[in-house]
Amino acid sequence: MHFIAEPANHNNKPSQCYKCFKYGHIAKYCKADSQICSKCGEANHTYDVCHNSSQHPICCNCKGQHVATSPDCPKYKEHQQKIQKTIEQYSSSTKPTNQTQPGYNWNSNEDFPILKTTD
Repeated sequence: MHFIAEPANHNNKPSQCYKCFKYGHIAKYCKADSQICSKCGEANHTYDVCHNSSQHPICCNCKGQHVATSPDCPKYKEHQQKIQKTIEQYSSSTKPTNQTQPGYNWNSNEDFPILKTTD
């Protein structure tokens, strides 16, 4: 009997909170006091009701001119690289492995001796 083992598909997308838009945690565990807007970075409103909608977006993570959910954000890329480094550090192989298990003859007394019965 043999099985072909392939490496797991690793997700290197950083987890992002949709309350404060920081990386490394999710909204369920967020300690921020109020909702942050992903477009302007200000508190107490969301993207869909942003009163700064006529202005360029301001990322709350890096202060760049993009929304906080952008994969172009340097902070996003930094966290993505950390995850990729960890994956590479703890992965045993990046290539598929073809290992075979030893075959057994299920009817063989050598591989499976007859058990003695007790009276």
